[in-house]
Amino acid sequence: MRMLSMLCLAAATSWAAPLRGQPNRTADDPAAPLFGPDKVWTAHLRIGAQEWNDMLPTRSFFGPQPKPKAKQADPAAPPRPAAPPRGGFGFDFPYVKADCEFAGVLFQDVGVRFKGNSSYAMSGPTIKKPFKIDFNRFVKGQHLHGLKTINLANNFGEPTQVREALAYFVFRAAGVPAPRTAFVELYLTVPGRYDRELAGLYTLIEQVDKTFLKRHFGDGSGMLLKPEGFHDLPYLGPDWSPYAELYRPKDDPEAQARQRLIDFTRLVHFADDAAFRREIDRYLDVDRFLRYLAACALMVNVDSFIGTGHNYFLYLNPTDNRFTFLPWDLNSTFGLFPLPGAAAAQTAWTIHKPYFGSNRLVERVLAMPANAAAYRQHLAALNDKLVPAQRLIAEIDVMQRAIAKTVAKEAAGKKAGWFDLMLLGQPADLKTFVAARSASIKAQLSERAEGKELSLGWFDFGKRPPLGKQFARPLTLAADADQDGKLSRAELKTLVDRFLTECDRDRQGAISEKALAAGLARVLPKPALFGFAPPHLPQFAAAHYAGLIFARAGPAQAALDRAALLAQAEAFFTAADGNRDGLLDEPELTAALDAVPTAPLVYGRPVPFAAKK
Repeated sequence: MRMLSMLCLAAATSWAAPLRGQPNRTADDPAAPLFGPDKVWTAHLRIGAQEWNDMLPTRSFFGPQPKPKAKQADPAAPPRPAAPPRGGFGFDFPYVKADCEFAGVLFQDVGVRFKGNSSYAMSGPTIKKPFKIDFNRFVKGQHLHGLKTINLANNFGEPTQVREALAYFVFRAAGVPAPRTAFVELYLTVPGRYDRELAGLYTLIEQVDKTFLKRHFGDGSGMLLKPEGFHDLPYLGPDWSPYAELYRPKDDPEAQARQRLIDFTRLVHFADDAAFRREIDRYLDVDRFLRYLAACALMVNVDSFIGTGHNYFLYLNPTDNRFTFLPWDLNSTFGLFPLPGAAAAQTAWTIHKPYFGSNRLVERVLAMPANAAAYRQHLAALNDKLVPAQRLIAEIDVMQRAIAKTVAKEAAGKKAGWFDLMLLGQPADLKTFVAARSASIKAQLSERAEGKELSLGWFDFGKRPPLGKQFARPLTLAADADQDGKLSRAELKTLVDRFLTECDRDRQGAISEKALAAGLARVLPKPALFGFAPPHLPQFAAAHYAGLIFARAGPAQAALDRAALLAQAEAFFTAADGNRDGLLDEPELTAALDAVPTAPLVYGRPVPFAAKK
């Protein structure tokens, strides 16, 4: 058995012969023969019964989930340690050992786990679940044509099964670093459950890792982040720990990279317009970002940074110390995302606001005329290059011809997943959607049509209630000593002074940003999300407003004295007192508070909300 493992490893790590029917691989990109719109590989995963049981998550966004007992569990085996959450919405997906036969070559002891959020949840009890395969995890040096890890997306709820591959093609055509794809006809064996049973057609997706980054950027050693659980790059305070929880670096980054992210978020939310225009190109690869926006606009990529706020990577390129957005999880593109109303409405989405709700980074980047013009140019070029030239339709045709036999096999034995049982309406026909969206973009670019804004409905995490509606009345009631329904300068100053005393619990005479945030967290309300109020939300909002106050005080300081903070309150009063009568009525206070940039919504963590005390 030992000798067999060594022989399999030698075959897998060298794999000198190319994949069947493929040209010889090149030394600089050995994985190139794997990918292409017409490539359909056959793979077979063999997973032990105990390992299958260990793969099943104990947590998800539906709450704790007890694991079923494995049919072949060993009662004498020591308990396995709890796995950390891997999915962005609280799933924990542990790796297990398995064997993988890919294109006739056997790889032993690969690491396998489930992947995804909705794509996993909506697969329900069916066999067709999404997988991540790590060839190198348990056998160092093992790889698939130079790739340590591949992803097998299950194309859930997608009748054509080509949308995800097509979306990555669009990003690559736009000049955005994006994974390459192919297709896999996957079979699964789990003793007692499946015996070489067809799982179905999968989209093979290149992993975004150091190999990918080195190929695109020349250096893969930079900080790679997979943000999850918030909208619009929130500033979370001066300390790194909350960024590590929500921005989710793939490795432990160096102090300089950590500070670069903190400074980037501070610039986005707190810099004045002149400073933002001067500095943004030092922090963000603006041209690539505009190309990313153009591709998202073309395919209505809602389940992303511009909409729900996740499904992307953020890479700090060490060669120029700038951030680049990289796409991920594109299964809901081209009219498939379940927005309120008909999918056809997405074809008329306005190109002038390529985001949903509020998105401070996109708003500020596109407020610069040169950037707005470049974005429109990228969108026009991409649209003309792909749709009128029939390149996108041709790509669809090549893919559908290649996968036709596997799709037919899958359909013959298909069992409906949960997604199929949800009454979301018939997905938009892909070619019809492409043509209608392209025509709408062309009409909007020529100013023959305006386009329409769309709402994410209950998904609209980008909507931020203005501060005035929340705080004008409570502030007036708390500070109005003479009960005349208005605030005088002295009354506001007294209220702020009392609040600062509460913040300065150590009686140091100066208040740090963390102390100010802690004080704000004690008085901010807990906004309800889906009918309940996660206990951590005020802390993230408080970090934002404390950061804003410190940013407006000037250059970065460790602490501000009471006089500096009271001066900001005085300046706020003067600006709010529109009629200059020395009093703030509720409409004036509401208008002044509404002008304050609101905090991005943090709607989750990589751990469950309902952590009981």
